Amino acid sequence: MSEGVMPLLLEEYAHAANPQQHVFQRRAEDGSTHTQCGCESFMLGGWQCVKCGTELCVTCLHLVHESEATMGGELVESTDVMACRASRTALWNPHTTKDFVPIARYSVQQLSLARALAKEGAAIYREKGDALTAEVMSTVQAEFQNEPPAAARGSPHIRRRVEKDWPRKGTSGEGTIVLRLHKTESHLERLKRVLRYSLVLKEAFVVQQDLLEPLSTNALTGLFATGTKMRVRRHVGKSVGGLPPEYAQEDWDWEDVVKELSGQTKKTDGLDIRDYPQDGDLAAVSVKACDWFMVASACPGRTSVAADGIESRECATARALGDAAAWTTIPERDAGEKCYGATQCDDLELGQTTTLHVDEAGAANVLLWVGPDREGRDTAGMDLDEVDTEDLNGRSVGAEWLWWPQEARNYFSEAATRCHVKGDHAGWEGHALYAQNLSANEAFIEQVVALGGEECRARMILQRVGETVYIPAGVAHQVRNIRPCFKIARDLMSPAEADTMLAVQRERITAVQVPETGGRDACMIRPCLMKAWQACMGFMARSEYGVTGSLWANENSELHRELIEVKRMVVEERRRTDERLLALEQRPSESLTPEKLEELLAAVLTRSRLFRERGE
Repeated sequence: MSEGVMPLLLEEYAHAANPQQHVFQRRAEDGSTHTQCGCESFMLGGWQCVKCGTELCVTCLHLVHESEATMGGELVESTDVMACRASRTALWNPHTTKDFVPIARYSVQQLSLARALAKEGAAIYREKGDALTAEVMSTVQAEFQNEPPAAARGSPHIRRRVEKDWPRKGTSGEGTIVLRLHKTESHLERLKRVLRYSLVLKEAFVVQQDLLEPLSTNALTGLFATGTKMRVRRHVGKSVGGLPPEYAQEDWDWEDVVKELSGQTKKTDGLDIRDYPQDGDLAAVSVKACDWFMVASACPGRTSVAADGIESRECATARALGDAAAWTTIPERDAGEKCYGATQCDDLELGQTTTLHVDEAGAANVLLWVGPDREGRDTAGMDLDEVDTEDLNGRSVGAEWLWWPQEARNYFSEAATRCHVKGDHAGWEGHALYAQNLSANEAFIEQVVALGGEECRARMILQRVGETVYIPAGVAHQVRNIRPCFKIARDLMSPAEADTMLAVQRERITAVQVPETGGRDACMIRPCLMKAWQACMGFMARSEYGVTGSLWANENSELHRELIEVKRMVVEERRRTDERLLALEQRPSESLTPEKLEELLAAVLTRSRLFRERGE
């Protein structure tokens, strides 16, 4: 974490030390309006109005630009993002862009301390981090080389699963790392095991456990209350000319969604639920769904609302250590559990449920339900045996994942260009990882290998029902549903991947020149990492430097509060001065009568004669 946040701290320090520097790479246009800066931007700074002290992000500042160009000096509502100062009426005077200056949310003193502790922390904890990495990787290698028979009791926790006789061509034959959790282990032991491997492994892996059976169709229906509305993407027709089919967005009842996924109805050629609920926490809609996700995934991160007060303090701590975003709460960040459901995809090349992309943060994706196979057999109620490891591997395959090592990202753009020139693909739009809706085929896989070598070859994961796929930050991937599936996923910001998350964010900024994806930090990487590092600073101050460290940190915080108060007073005084000047300018002048004018002219003539006489 110390080494990963250093580039962030250096950039923010340069920003804070030079407040006149234009630090925003580009402006976004998401249409949101906020009276304060609650929307996302790529820097931890903002824009402050020198007249009223309001802080805006780059998105809101762009709205000020647009409103100023179209509305001029027209008065606005007090709740509008344009509102600056009160007027004599119920409406407010608007902002003007010339009144905004770039600012830093963190002072130079704060960032200087954070930078010093990051440098110190890297030296203190590097040896411990290297030891943990070596221990985990040696365990992985040893168990890969000495794997006991599959049906043996006490089978290893780590094993390699190689998929055979699968139609996908061009993928690596190395297999998938599978972390097996046993029901004989305690809840805390399972959490710690997943935590260790999620911190160390830089590749996708699968968590497999026999603690619970897959959801039945009836149980799936009961996850949400009757009549729950969900926004779905309904396929309109089939793919034409090698391009994915078009779709229409509609609101469906949850019961109708389940009927369509399970094959009880056939209203459409394809159905897709994505990121539900779009706004808000899943626990507010279905506590039961959050329970299933927590148990099935043993996922690091904040304790779900559903488990609040159920998990012990030690279990909650073990969860939080694996997700930097869980170390603090950011109200504007909507990053809880999200639901995904989709019908099966028959087209191997174009029928991707999730197209080729890369995320700034990692993710944990749990496959909770798989629809009936082509013979109509349900996957629930299978006879699971703790002794036979292969029982879990024999569960129904729900989704096919393709993923690439992190270093392969560097070759995607050139590989896409080559495919387009040779006509090996229907056509790539935008960058190969951002702002496009197509997926990798065999030709693309081979082009990446030709550029980066065999270590950049795509890997394949066949996700069985009940399994969790962990995708680290910066790992490009795409997903195709083999059967109708219902999944729950959550972002995961591993503290060991801070540098990767920042690198992917920079790639997105430079690669994409469209407002939809280029101007927003959906995961709020920088605010999360900065707040997480503040938590690390507190830990270091208490553990490494004793009482002196705590006093030092408290003194720095007090200094920061004093600077904020001084800044507020200066802004307030300037605002009052502007209001007094405005009042003086608007004060009506006294009327001048002819008699008064004659007196003034006579006085001027008299003074002129006096000056002339003195000059002579």
